[in-house]
Amino acid sequence: GAALTGADGVARPTRWILGPAPGSNRLEATTLGRSAIVFEATGVPGVATAAMATGGTGLTGFFGNYLLGAPEITVTDAEGRPVGLTPVTFQLTEGGGLLTGSSTQTDFLGRASLTIWRLGAAGPQTLTATAGSLPPLAFAATGSAPPASTFKIEVRYSVGTNPTPEQRAAFDGAIARWTELIVG
Repeated sequence: GAALTGADGVARPTRWILGPAPGSNRLEATTLGRSAIVFEATGVPGVATAAMATGGTGLTGFFGNYLLGAPEITVTDAEGRPVGLTPVTFQLTEGGGLLTGSSTQTDFLGRASLTIWRLGAAGPQTLTATAGSLPPLAFAATGSAPPASTFKIEVRYSVGTNPTPEQRAAFDGAIARWTELIVG
């Protein structure tokens, strides 16, 4: 806002609150007939004091398949403000499976999430998320057996072709695998 000069000829803003993201902040002071004077300040990340699960709780899916959605945590400081650039590691703790994006950092809103969680073949499916030196958070997903496939795959060999037994076995193996994977 506007400020008046004091008896000493200096004008000061009432206060300057830096933006929520770490990094460069800029303030310009202008007066009639003069070029702007630029002030810059660098915001630094707050100290992470808490992490909470903010997404991806209660996920369900078929064993061996990818989940829709992913665990997400939010990291905050002592005053509840988001803390960006906090290193976060997601790690499988039970059930096997596959994680993509398991090492990341919180964004400017203090959030971090996995890219992909593919469930293991059977049993309980759990992982933990650890943000910096904060205690880990546990996430669980409920897996179930995929339904039996209703797809029938049939290979028709062109007239005049005579595949070897090894080639036929390779096609039969592919048919079995694709029939297992295509569930809907």
